[in-house]
Amino acid sequence: FTGIAVAQLINQGSVKASDPLSKFVKEYPLDISQQVTVRHLLLHTSGIELDDSPGYRQELTGANSLGELLKLQLKYIDSLNENRRPHFKPLNKFDYSNEEYDLLGVIIERVTGMSYRKYIQKNILDPLRMRQTNFLADTTMFGYSHYKDLYKPTRWFTYRFQPDRSGSPSGGLYSTTSDLLKLFDGLQGKKLFHNGWLKTLASDTVTSSKTSFYGYGVEGLSVNYLSYGHNGGNVKGVSSEFRFFPELDLFIVILCNRVRSAPDVMFHLQKVMLRGD
Repeated sequence: FTGIAVAQLINQGSVKASDPLSKFVKEYPLDISQQVTVRHLLLHTSGIELDDSPGYRQELTGANSLGELLKLQLKYIDSLNENRRPHFKPLNKFDYSNEEYDLLGVIIERVTGMSYRKYIQKNILDPLRMRQTNFLADTTMFGYSHYKDLYKPTRWFTYRFQPDRSGSPSGGLYSTTSDLLKLFDGLQGKKLFHNGWLKTLASDTVTSSKTSFYGYGVEGLSVNYLSYGHNGGNVKGVSSEFRFFPELDLFIVILCNRVRSAPDVMFHLQKVMLRGD
């Protein structure tokens, strides 16, 4: 959703992929923000990654707005990537980071004058009539999930979902399979982009592994068949997969109540398609 939003602003001319972070986020240290561009943030190549900063992840749970997320980044910025702040240079290679997409959310707010959530509602959810999709209002949800072990069956029980924080530009939306089908149909049409979604989101990419590449919030995979999409669900008991196979003209969305299982189901389906069953 964040990649779609920024791509819309780029198409409108409000933002350029080459714009430096310093143009929009004046608070950020200039030695970083003058080098890092919107493109770096979109492709996860900036090197802004704070997960290895002691204490950052713990404080993240208490951040309930983009302003608070930004202040938290600034608080820990000196420990960036194991204290390489004094010698910072953009990584220029793929390293997935939620911090980058939270910064894109800040850019969206400052360019549009709307809150991030209001922008997504007005420019993506409402036009596509995605009535069953929204941001987590808080960090407490209920679900019937099987979560204790990643691959070893244990037992099913009701588990209180506790995401890191409420919905943000780096995650925390809930949806349904039917609503995600509306998103795919909307991407195929011209309600979100005039030039086609793959041309907009996946024409500028960076290699992320031997079999994958990453664009503006969309991942390309070349495993048996070329596909585009994304997965999600880093909280216990939740996983999802949203993927389009252009060669087969096939779209698949999987929502699963077991951690990290949706991608496994997707890879199984790819094997079945390859066999022609």
